[in-house]
Amino acid sequence: TAEQNTGSQWMAFQHGEYDFSGNLIKCATGGGSAGNNTVSFTSSFPNTNYAIISNATDDTDSPAVNFTSGSKQVGQVTVRIENDSSFTEAVTSTNHCAFSHGEYAVGGASIKAGSSVTAGSGDTTVPFSSSFSSTSYVVVAMSQAVTNNLCAPEIVSKVTGSFVIRFENNAGANCANRNFDWVAVSLGEYSGTEIPPVPTVS
Repeated sequence: TAEQNTGSQWMAFQHGEYDFSGNLIKCATGGGSAGNNTVSFTSSFPNTNYAIISNATDDTDSPAVNFTSGSKQVGQVTVRIENDSSFTEAVTSTNHCAFSHGEYAVGGASIKAGSSVTAGSGDTTVPFSSSFSSTSYVVVAMSQAVTNNLCAPEIVSKVTGSFVIRFENNAGANCANRNFDWVAVSLGEYSGTEIPPVPTVS
């Protein structure tokens, strides 16, 4: 499910690990310890070309979740939980989804996922390889964690072939040259025929 409300955009996926013709989606609930938490996948991605998005359960300090630099592996990734003052924060739990990079269709939904870097100044435009049929799609993004400089995404605008995003810290300053992951999904509620991936045997 992918929807947008005034001032927010969101998507929800059923927990599980799925293989849609080689395009993998892995969603689950994870830990909520203050600081770094390891997200482990039941089965591995073939490489580290995937996007991770995550959020924290409700908390009074407006916590955000970001991925840590260099932590992406085929079987796991590390995420960091911080509050709006950039201090580590413990929460009840986190939710996450990881998507293979690329553009693909699942049960009628158009999904595009990738990793980018914010501009040195100002807003950042992220182009798609192919356009959505309309601007009725949502974008969810998560940045790389940098100590004492928590950054949160804002979707500035969307056209069918790209979107413009801005990451700001708690002081409202632009987060320049910051790695981030993003996922875009067409609006609607969908159900696809999924094939659970075969666990990697070592």
